Amino acid sequence: MFTLPGRTYQQMVDLVYDANDDMIFPDELYIGLFWEESIFNNLKQVGGTAVGFGQIEPREFWQVKKYGVTLTVDRMLHDDALSARASVLYIRHLTNALGSPEAALRGYAGYAYDHAAWRLAKITGWKACAAALQSGDTSDRDVVKNALHLSRTFPKDNSDYDDALFG
Repeated sequence: MFTLPGRTYQQMVDLVYDANDDMIFPDELYIGLFWEESIFNNLKQVGGTAVGFGQIEPREFWQVKKYGVTLTVDRMLHDDALSARASVLYIRHLTNALGSPEAALRGYAGYAYDHAAWRLAKITGWKACAAALQSGDTSDRDVVKNALHLSRTFPKDNSDYDDALFG
């Protein structure tokens, strides 16, 4: 059984638009990242410790404090806007610390921990989703579903998914 989206596509677009003030990456990349990491669910990782739409590890929370935001697991899980903003700030930190946006994506995906090819595939999916959303008519549900599918597969012909994703 697949997990249903926790927020609609439009809700996520609005959250990302408000959160992404530095534009290191386009809004659409965060949409792909949030889809792949949590299927738009602001939740705690099953069997792990990561939290939020972007599944940030609590041990990394200190890295966004320098931007004036104090994170806790409880705050992340109960504040969708904060959850989205935390990922933007964490990528900002990683870009500055690692020297480039591409290195930041690798850092975010955890590639430095094990150099696993599947982590690079996640990044490829985020980028492919972003490109498809940028080049397509996002008022067309099929365009959105096909783009999201590039980041994380799901049953595109499921009416429960359509209801959850588009309200």
